[in-house]
Amino acid sequence: MRAESRGAEIVATVAGKPLLRGDMEDLLQQIGATIDEPAVRLLVTPNVDQILLLQDDANWRRVFANADYHIADGMPVVALGRLLGATKLNRLTGADLLPAVLKRASAAGWKVAIVGGPVSTSDLLRGSGISEASAADWL
Repeated sequence: MRAESRGAEIVATVAGKPLLRGDMEDLLQQIGATIDEPAVRLLVTPNVDQILLLQDDANWRRVFANADYHIADGMPVVALGRLLGATKLNRLTGADLLPAVLKRASAAGWKVAIVGGPVSTSDLLRGSGISEASAADWL
């Protein structure tokens, strides 16, 4: 992890990718600003284990490098970034992110695909008013 000067701001980066500066609303606004573009967006929430995995796992490095959003998921990541001088760096966990994105998606008509995760994710989807689809529905 590094801190880089980008204009007047200090940004925390992991493997050269900037971590989101701001809070949940900032992230939802960023997503909303690009949602109408005809592209799939990938969001990753690196924690310490995932950052260490970048050293040994070429597939994870490729996924990480190609993600559109990099969100600090873990206080050690945020604390290190702040120690390095990064500003506006906040912890946004995947567990907090999913309900917030689903709520905004439901209100705004966004399409969201969730890959992987525990059975409890399906339970969360059922309670959110968002329809659930299996891989077979996409083929």
